[in-house]
Amino acid sequence: MSFNKDSVQLFNALPRNPRAPSGRVPNTWHFDLRYVPLEPTPGHLLFIVQIESSYIYTERLPLGLPSRSSGVSFFPETGGAAAPEVCKGLIHAFLDGFGEHKFERNPSPPFAPWKFTTEDSSLAAAVGTEFKRLGVRKELCKIEVVKGKPLDVAHQAFSDFWDGLKKTMGITGIVAATLTAPNSIVFRNLQLAKWVGDAEADDDTKALAYIQRLTSTRPLSMEDPHLKTGDQMLKDLNAKMELFDSVCVHTLSREADAGNAEAAIDYALRLQFGIGCTPSRDLFHYYLNKVIDNPNATAAVKSRAHALLIEWYTGSSTDSLYYRYLHAAAHHANESALLSNGDVSASILFFAMYTLEPRSHQVLELCVQYKAVWAALEKRKKEIEKQKGMTERKRAQDANRYICAAVNCYIQGDKGAMLKQCSGKCDPDKKPAYCSKECQRADWKTHKPYCRPGAPCSVLEKDHPVPVAAGKATQGSLSIPVTRPGGETVMVSSSTLGPETLKQFKDWSEARGSRSMGSFRVECVPIGAEADVVAEHYV
Repeated sequence: MSFNKDSVQLFNALPRNPRAPSGRVPNTWHFDLRYVPLEPTPGHLLFIVQIESSYIYTERLPLGLPSRSSGVSFFPETGGAAAPEVCKGLIHAFLDGFGEHKFERNPSPPFAPWKFTTEDSSLAAAVGTEFKRLGVRKELCKIEVVKGKPLDVAHQAFSDFWDGLKKTMGITGIVAATLTAPNSIVFRNLQLAKWVGDAEADDDTKALAYIQRLTSTRPLSMEDPHLKTGDQMLKDLNAKMELFDSVCVHTLSREADAGNAEAAIDYALRLQFGIGCTPSRDLFHYYLNKVIDNPNATAAVKSRAHALLIEWYTGSSTDSLYYRYLHAAAHHANESALLSNGDVSASILFFAMYTLEPRSHQVLELCVQYKAVWAALEKRKKEIEKQKGMTERKRAQDANRYICAAVNCYIQGDKGAMLKQCSGKCDPDKKPAYCSKECQRADWKTHKPYCRPGAPCSVLEKDHPVPVAAGKATQGSLSIPVTRPGGETVMVSSSTLGPETLKQFKDWSEARGSRSMGSFRVECVPIGAEADVVAEHYV
């Protein structure tokens, strides 16, 4: 029997007595809400217990959820948000005779409770209000809040149920021991930090935040092979601003409601940062779950929706993460990893490295679930170790902003402005500098693991010592060492030639032993010698 418009009338018509049908215990029933994190179908569970007899009944919420479906889309953050589904579950439980109608040939006739109790005052008030709205008899609209021994009995009853549930699912041994029984949810003490974007922020700030969030959820294989320059970031920003102007939020919401998964993701991000609309935490969660439940959405799009939801749970914590928020975030990370076939996004690895792994030392049950996330983290660690092994062999102590950081490049500038430093998040004194975009791209695999605050310097020592140009060439010059046939090293400098041309000259000169190359006339001077102009380019 499911809940429908006639359920309340049927519920009100049930016989109601102060004692249960057995006559042995009071007809008083305690209920609470708990989050069950067991993969692959985590979700919220309505737990009902008769305290004196420890008779229990459970119902997954929302009511009617398929047995093999995850229930995380229902994630109430207040008693008021939980009350509608809790009330449906309570009414259904008594109309259905606590499940006897499903399994018994001659089930006992259904009966109504005499009184309800619960632990959370917020949930009690909200359930009472919802009962009143539904038209439930007024005697049941007053939910009593209890403390002490009744709660101890309720938790022990749930703990016994939990042990049986694990056995039914085939979870035994050490794994079963790590999965502790979840406590009941208490909404009155729930404190969430501000999560949505700043509605007062300027449009550029909002658009940049949108781009960063979306980029962090793309598979690593889709990342740019080199750091984006400021110009490229500006182009992306302008393109996104034009998109915001061309597609209004009302159009997006209609398309999202009609089942367009891409539109739903776009709309959800606008709802987070307040781009053309009022920021909404609840609607952000709602539309991303629409993507996940959309049978027409691709695996890649669903993976992105799961990845975007991680911060919804982890970014709302004021201090430490609540039990169900931590597990729900891990569930979405795991689903995103599974849907991506191992090609995970940066947001998954960030969550695994800085949230899941640190907390797993205290919350052991995290270690036995979310295997796709753990596998992705292990793979990433091996990649970092491999890169570290290749680069640490010749790690420089400090970055040199006057010498190109690419390992096989010996171009140097006479001042820092001649080379472009990395524009990433690495510390200013550790930033590598490059003579060209080509060198920047070539060095990105080496520098990428270190492009973050607090990381060590990624610049490698050169295979050969780099001489310093001491000549007084025109200010703003680039130099490159050239070895002459006799073994003498001279610095070739120019204020007009680009780095690639200087490299070509070095290769040609060292191969031919010549002091001239086509249309170039070069004056080579020993290291440390004085010279006004050491290279000229005839046009």
